[in-house]
Amino acid sequence: MSYTIEAPENKTAIQHSPDWYAAVTDLTRYWIQEGRSFSSGEVAGAFRIHRPEFQFRVGSVGEMLRDLFHNRQLDTYPDDGYSTYPYQGLRIAQGLFPERTPAGTEVFVYGPSQEAIDEHDFEVYIPIPGETVADYPDPDSQAASVPAPDVSMVISGRLATSDINATVWNDGRMMVPRAALEAAVYLGGSPMHGGDDVFVSQTGDEVVILTEDPESDEFKSYEVWSSGGRVVFKSNDKDNPYPAGKEFSCKVEKGKITIDLT
Repeated sequence: MSYTIEAPENKTAIQHSPDWYAAVTDLTRYWIQEGRSFSSGEVAGAFRIHRPEFQFRVGSVGEMLRDLFHNRQLDTYPDDGYSTYPYQGLRIAQGLFPERTPAGTEVFVYGPSQEAIDEHDFEVYIPIPGETVADYPDPDSQAASVPAPDVSMVISGRLATSDINATVWNDGRMMVPRAALEAAVYLGGSPMHGGDDVFVSQTGDEVVILTEDPESDEFKSYEVWSSGGRVVFKSNDKDNPYPAGKEFSCKVEKGKITIDLT
């Protein structure tokens, strides 16, 4: 495994950045123009290597990237004279560096397409302040001792601590977060697992998601993602896709989620 975050070009991209906030924009702009995918861990790792004076939390880098993505403030990928806004995809860490990113950890990866995200080698060692390249562990030896992650997932039910919103991804798919299903199960229903079906009805005004099969032709089944417990679907009206970047409020009841589209 090569540590591409060590490349001197990455140092050049952020050598004049006044702080880590500006460096996030500068580095991701360079990577996007180069057509490469990236994760917040890679950004943080590059900072620790090339700008060790920066003081930041790795989690804060991830939060900033998510905000930039959802506010459509990232640069666009060049594509044969056109431009493509980055996609965001969820990956599951194998645990190559278990002291930094344990097996089974969900990681957001950004890239020019879902295929590029799926193929991206996103697991890197994130140094702690003061470490050098010589201190890095060998990923091959660590990976050999790490069991395959158990990504099975149970939605047993819990109430959300804040409002729940469904978000429309860049490709027009609406993503209903796990928190909505957790709340629907908590309010009344059987535990669910990744891979189970939910049942979705779409009209011009609302989306209704049920955890139990209503045996109605108005509803179409969608699988709960094993990685993360999300439900993802496109508009059933090809002439009226969901607007990218839009968020819609979720109303949760016993075994039911209603999304107001008005």
